[in-house]
Amino acid sequence: MPSGNLSGASRQQGRQYLRCHRTSQKPGKYALLEGMRIVDALKTAGDLLEDAQVAGIKIIRRAERKSFNYAQFAIGKRTEQNILLESGDVIVVP
Repeated sequence: MPSGNLSGASRQQGRQYLRCHRTSQKPGKYALLEGMRIVDALKTAGDLLEDAQVAGIKIIRRAERKSFNYAQFAIGKRTEQNILLESGDVIVVP
């Protein structure tokens, strides 16, 4: 498992949840809602901490890794990176 700040989705009693650890102002467990994207998950957890390396966010989906550059997204570039989250996805924020 990579080091860094993590968010992960898991299933509990038929519901999907998002876990946020140290990536946000309010770490904890949140419902993973239908249609939730990366930015939605980060906002739900209180947004990123000041020292987060926003250009290097990774999404791990089974054996696949995807990149998300929050800095580019915030200025309207590469918006396609803001993918829909799926159960089991892990967001790594260095």
